[in-house]
Amino acid sequence: FPTGEGPNDIGLSRRHLGVALDGSLKRLGVERIDLYQLHAWDALTPLEETLRFLDDAVRAGKIGYYGFSNYLGWQVTKAAQIAQRYQFATPVTLQPQYNLLMRDKSGEKAVASFAGRPLLLWAVERLSSACVEVAVNARPGTEAEALARASGLTVLGDAPGDPDGPLSGVKAGLAWARQRGAASLAVSPCDAPLVPDDLYPRLYAAAGTGAAMVETSEGRQPLFAIWPVAALPKVEAGLEGGAHPPTWRMLEEVGAARVRFDPPDCFANLNTRQDLERFEQLRLASYQR
Repeated sequence: FPTGEGPNDIGLSRRHLGVALDGSLKRLGVERIDLYQLHAWDALTPLEETLRFLDDAVRAGKIGYYGFSNYLGWQVTKAAQIAQRYQFATPVTLQPQYNLLMRDKSGEKAVASFAGRPLLLWAVERLSSACVEVAVNARPGTEAEALARASGLTVLGDAPGDPDGPLSGVKAGLAWARQRGAASLAVSPCDAPLVPDDLYPRLYAAAGTGAAMVETSEGRQPLFAIWPVAALPKVEAGLEGGAHPPTWRMLEEVGAARVRFDPPDCFANLNTRQDLERFEQLRLASYQR
């Protein structure tokens, strides 16, 4: 969640976490925090970068242990596997939302219900209105994969060895689009069901034969974008060796146009039950105008 107005005041990058941790130590007047928890998953920052920072913080004596809040089962598993692979300090806690009303600790966001439909199918419908074919990037054995297959959709997995992150999905999508003879690929996350109806027509118009991404008053929104199939070699090169450059940077390197949309709330992602309720209120309010 944002902690300021700067471009680096959000997410789980090394820079943001370093500033946040040092600020917490100063405000608390201590030299060490016993347990440091990450509040929510960051799909834009490579997990390896986040875990390396946490390992460095443990080794430096700034934190004793670390854990997560509101992470799904596969996210915790992924983090633990990477930590073991690189011999980082491993996570020791998980703080899920769990009470008398909220008893689901392991459900996947893609299959969460919004206005009577899974979030994944909202994204599929949005893309289907502007694209000839739609495919879903999902991990094997997940509920998202099962839902996509049950809906008759093509499922694309990340290539073996590719890092966790959105660019690996973009790479899989671009390879699929090239095989289908397409010139471009439209991408969308599954957790933003209230984006404008003219989102992809406007992005395609701005992209032409190139790329385009959304921009709001809160900054770039690179998960809503048009990628030219010709960008595939550049994306492949960017992911070599397990690296995962920022998605917005890769889009800028391929000359992506920025298309302004407001209000930014339409592009906010859903992470909690409270987010689902807030978005439902926004949806109802839009019908009443």
